[in-house]
Amino acid sequence: VAWLIWALGVRFLEPGNAVAAAVAWITCAQVFQHGRLALADMPLIAAVTASHLAMYRLWLDPNPTRIAWFWWSALYLSLALGFLAKGPLALICPLMTVVSFRLIFWRRATPLTSWRPLPGVFVSMGLVALWGVPALRQTDGLFWDVGIGTHVVERGASAFNDRSFTPWFYFLSAFISLFPWLPRLTSGWIDSARTWNIERAFLWSWATGPYLLFMFYATQLPHYTLPAFPALLLLGYSNENAPERTWLGNLVK
Repeated sequence: VAWLIWALGVRFLEPGNAVAAAVAWITCAQVFQHGRLALADMPLIAAVTASHLAMYRLWLDPNPTRIAWFWWSALYLSLALGFLAKGPLALICPLMTVVSFRLIFWRRATPLTSWRPLPGVFVSMGLVALWGVPALRQTDGLFWDVGIGTHVVERGASAFNDRSFTPWFYFLSAFISLFPWLPRLTSGWIDSARTWNIERAFLWSWATGPYLLFMFYATQLPHYTLPAFPALLLLGYSNENAPERTWLGNLVK
C-alpha cells in the first residue's frame, strides 16, 4: 500500500511529499495495528488503492500512458482481488469515487471511454468466479451466507456486539487512527481546499466515499474507514510549500 501511495503521489506531488505520505501510512497508529493482525482488511485496502491508481492513470493523468492496457488490466484485476478479499466494498469504493467526482467535486466532462467497463466487468467477475463458484459448491453456500450475509449485510443492519451508534465516531477516532500525523495532515487538507485542481478533486472524492458509506453502517469499528486513508495522506501532503519539499525532497533526489 505504501508503494502504491508513492506511485500515485509522484504523479502530482513533490518527490519528498510522495515519500512522506507513504511513510505516514506505514507509521500511523491504525495501520501499525491492523497491518499486523492478519485480517482481510489490508488486502482489501491494497486492492482499493491499486484500483484508484489505475483509475487515475486511465482517466485523469495529464501525461497519458502508452501502456493503457496495463492500467486497464490492473483496474479490473484489483477489483476482482478486492472482492475476493472482503466483498463488495472493493467495488463500492471506486464507484463512489466516480460518482462523487462527477457530481460533487469536479462536475466537468471526464469521459470514461478508456475504461471499457463492459469487458472489464466480465473479466473481474470471471476472476471472482474462478474462486467463488468452487467455494460456494464446497461449502454448500456458506461462503456467501457468512462472507456476505453475516459480515456485510447483518453488520450493516445491526451493530456488532451490541455497540451503540455514535454519529461522529469516525471523526473522533481519526485522532487515534491517524496519530501522530493528524496535525500535519490537517494543514494540507485546508491548503488543498484553497488551491483546487483535478487531482485534489479526485482525492477528496476517494476519501469521502468510505466515510459516507460507514456513517450509515450500524456496526462502527475504527478500521472500517481505512480505505480512505491513502487519499487523506496524499491530500495532507499536497500543499506545495510543505517542509518535505526542502529536506525530504532533496533526500529523495
